[in-house]
Amino acid sequence: MTGWEREIRERVARLSLRPEREAEIVEELSQHLDDQVRERVAGGMDGNDARREALTDLDQPGALALRLAETETRVPLNLPPPGAPARGRWLSQLWQDVRLALRSLLRRPWFSMSVLATLALTIGPTSAIVSVGNWLLWTPSPAVTEPGRLVVIWNGTWRDSGGMSPSAVSYANLDDLRAASHTLSGLAGWQEGGASLAIPGSTPRQAQAGFVTANFFDVLGVRLAAGRGFTSEEDAPPFGQPVTVISHGLATQAFGTPEQALDQTIHVSGRPLRIVGVVPRSFAGASPTSQVDVWYPGGAYAYVNHYTEEQSQRFSDRSSGLFYMFIGRLAAGRIPLEAQAELDTLMPLLAERHPSDNAKFKTVRARVFPGLGPSELQRAGLQRQMQGLLMVAGVLLLLGCANVSNLLLSEGVRARPERAVRMALGASRGRLIRQLLTESVTLAVLGALAGIGLAFWLKGAIQTWWLPGIDVMASAPAVPIDRLVLGVTVVVAVTCGILAGLAPAWFGARISLQGGLALSSGRGTIGSHRMRTGLAALQLALSLALVTGAGLLVTTVRNVGQIDPGFEPDGVVLQHVGVRGHGYTPPRAMTYSRQLAERLRADAGVELLSIATGYPLGYSRIERVQSPRESQDDTTDVRRVATDAAFVDVLGLQLRFGRYFHADETFGDALASGGPVVVSESLARSFFGRDNAVGERITVPRTLGNPTREFIIVGVMRETAVWSLTEVGEPLIYYPITQDDFGTLWSVILAKSRVTTTHFGEVAAHAALELDPTLPLDRAWALTSWIDRDLASTHMFARVLSLLGGVAMVLAAVGLFGLLAQAVGERRREFGVRMAIGASARRIAALVLRQAAWTCVWGITAGLGLSYWGAGLIASYLWGVSPFDPRVYALTITLLLVVVALAAARPVWSATRVNPIDALRSE
Repeated sequence: MTGWEREIRERVARLSLRPEREAEIVEELSQHLDDQVRERVAGGMDGNDARREALTDLDQPGALALRLAETETRVPLNLPPPGAPARGRWLSQLWQDVRLALRSLLRRPWFSMSVLATLALTIGPTSAIVSVGNWLLWTPSPAVTEPGRLVVIWNGTWRDSGGMSPSAVSYANLDDLRAASHTLSGLAGWQEGGASLAIPGSTPRQAQAGFVTANFFDVLGVRLAAGRGFTSEEDAPPFGQPVTVISHGLATQAFGTPEQALDQTIHVSGRPLRIVGVVPRSFAGASPTSQVDVWYPGGAYAYVNHYTEEQSQRFSDRSSGLFYMFIGRLAAGRIPLEAQAELDTLMPLLAERHPSDNAKFKTVRARVFPGLGPSELQRAGLQRQMQGLLMVAGVLLLLGCANVSNLLLSEGVRARPERAVRMALGASRGRLIRQLLTESVTLAVLGALAGIGLAFWLKGAIQTWWLPGIDVMASAPAVPIDRLVLGVTVVVAVTCGILAGLAPAWFGARISLQGGLALSSGRGTIGSHRMRTGLAALQLALSLALVTGAGLLVTTVRNVGQIDPGFEPDGVVLQHVGVRGHGYTPPRAMTYSRQLAERLRADAGVELLSIATGYPLGYSRIERVQSPRESQDDTTDVRRVATDAAFVDVLGLQLRFGRYFHADETFGDALASGGPVVVSESLARSFFGRDNAVGERITVPRTLGNPTREFIIVGVMRETAVWSLTEVGEPLIYYPITQDDFGTLWSVILAKSRVTTTHFGEVAAHAALELDPTLPLDRAWALTSWIDRDLASTHMFARVLSLLGGVAMVLAAVGLFGLLAQAVGERRREFGVRMAIGASARRIAALVLRQAAWTCVWGITAGLGLSYWGAGLIASYLWGVSPFDPRVYALTITLLLVVVALAAARPVWSATRVNPIDALRSE
């Protein structure tokens, strides 16, 4: 060897050859160069000049590959030793391909970073969406045994709209259902709600409590961490036994360990309960949003909630029930449809066998829902929302795959000479395809790792945007990214890698040795060029569809923001006061609320204050009211709210006619009949055919415990949003608060306050504990937060689509930029020739812009079709805007044209700056 080793090793280093093969090539090429130098020196050339010319010849396009192809391969390339097992050969080759892919990516940092960023921006949102859906809809508590055999059963009168009026099932009826059922091996009652909780040595606080049947933990298959569950004797109505099972967190916080918590006493709703069991750490309730601290037997419900002996006797009767939610365990080999069919038969039988006690079961039905999950009344809506999010994620993944595939195709054109060299060294097309796919899959896996990091932030954002709309609000735990999500992410990443790498690998391997060496300037084939153009158009189409959806939803949010709800929410703070279950009678409850209100008025930050049994967009009861034109059997459902006289001023409500209540009407003696009411405009028009209904009378037919009552209308209120911000005009009746005995047990204080919501809540909590140390208040809420809750789904989709639409536009711009930049590079000689014969820079720019324009036209055409289809899917979330609003489509198309112009600017500039002499010399 005569000093050629360094030069040769530099030229073959990028091939990542085996050491022994590299040594052979260095030896043979050194001999070849020595021969070239000797021939030139013999011809009279100086030795140094001969050496330089020999290296120059070797550096000619394709020369090195031809010389390598001529070298004899003494050792098989990239093969294990003879006699190695086939599996070992496959693993060895795979490992070599992975190492080669990693070395290749490290040599191209900008390309690798572009692909990784693209994959992270597409896989990250997908992982975040799957995480939220998996936690909310698909994954039960790990403490539950065989969750696939569990069903949730709701009992009530179901409406065509999908809602229902729950109807309780008594213990006696429940026993009959258990005995008669062959499809269910277990059936347990289950309800959750709020209650005050006091542990030794601490101030009472609000907590989640569940009352259940004795077999609740057995049906779920939850193995307790300490102690036991409930016995049938402890669950016997009317008073049961004062025992409880508590959460693992409460046990460790209050007593140190689960074992130390056993036989200790805690107070729930002011009642002492003895701890007999502690659930495992991973169990917090039957729903993923549950955060239950204590469970007690349903038989002890009357005791815990301070019922008198007379009141509690109804729980021992067949006609009065406690549970309307149940969890069933399917018998072996049974399916939910069989359980539904069986219950459809058994429920009417309850009415036939006990007609006097079970008359309601002529219309009441049980519905079976497979698996555990969120509230069944919300599950269908949540599933639709999750399907929509997954579809958006799928579009983003497809866009990301197209972008990565385009980048790989462009890189493949640049690397064609190198691949020709590999074929010259003996690599087969199959091996070359496998190496290219390995490189794309390696990039996908690395991108998935980056995407998982992004998913940790995005899932928190989606949870913040979405969960407030499903009644879990701040109590929801952090959404986990568990093994299932990680597995899905890896599968998605590998699939993306394979899909994105198929076309580049196919075109990268479809080269002949001479053809590949001839394409040393980086020109692509016609097929690969068409493929890249199609992928760029696909990216533009998908990004247009996402941005159009975002535009429609953002327009909806803007339109809803301009709705006049009929009240003024700014500065209004809500403080719920629930005294039911603490032995309060309605008069005592009203006295408690008034005393608490007086203490809050003393706070300097409170300007106005009112007590009511409901508020806009929040809780309000439904009542059947008879109009003058209807018989007693023909009534109309209207919403009702009982308030004091200050309610109008706190919310800024506007009277159209008449007056509102006087103070003596709202806090005087309850009026059985003839009392004043205020109605909404829609009710006045519906009942009396005119807006001014002052002086008219409405009738409330007799209900359980109340005789038929007649009320006189003293005022007509301007329309307000009652249940939903987008449904202003629902019929509503305002009663004096003394007309709602039940409502006073669940009242709310509304305050117009200058202080923060947090400060107001702290003042209210302190005042409440002074009045009744066993009755803590829940946190205070701003009324504006309920507006946000009402629009949570629309806001969530608008934000997610806007975010992902922006990402899609960026990816589409990058894809188009790469396509045009590569095209300019491939046509560099053509542009040089054109300019040499007199073509102007404007003419050259037009050639590049023509390609961009055609790509844009195809992208917009396909994108409009996708946008029309996608707009129909989100139509239920739109308000005040048509799914096919031309203004939104025009705006998004304009935005896309701006993106295309920005992406084309640099390639156009480069094309017009081509130097004809340099372009021709490079060829």
